[in-house]
Amino acid sequence: MLKPQGESDNSDGQRFLATDGGELTVFGGYNDVLHWTLEYTLKTYSADLVGQKGKITYQVIKKDWAVFSGDDGERTEFYGKIFIRNDQFYIFELTYKKEYKNKYSEIVERISKCFTPGI
Repeated sequence: MLKPQGESDNSDGQRFLATDGGELTVFGGYNDVLHWTLEYTLKTYSADLVGQKGKITYQVIKKDWAVFSGDDGERTEFYGKIFIRNDQFYIFELTYKKEYKNKYSEIVERISKCFTPGI
């Protein structure tokens, strides 16, 4: 359903696209210089998803992971998960059109359960 688009130019992740407009982005990086908190990382990476009119409608922040979901105030909903461990972060973001919410809720659940940090 989500077709890989190839590794990013800087080798930090990959995008997967669905024919119905859904998009999964998975990436990671080093946090050893910036030392961003989980809260700041969530705010930074969710800002583009929220846009000017949207909002985060659900979030949970724990010691080394967080999940968040919401919408852009227009036609798109999103879900994301973040891990920060050993000065590295791992993130996935899934966006999809609101009319496909039921379809993507199962996908979100499955990806969220199997998405774990590499270290």
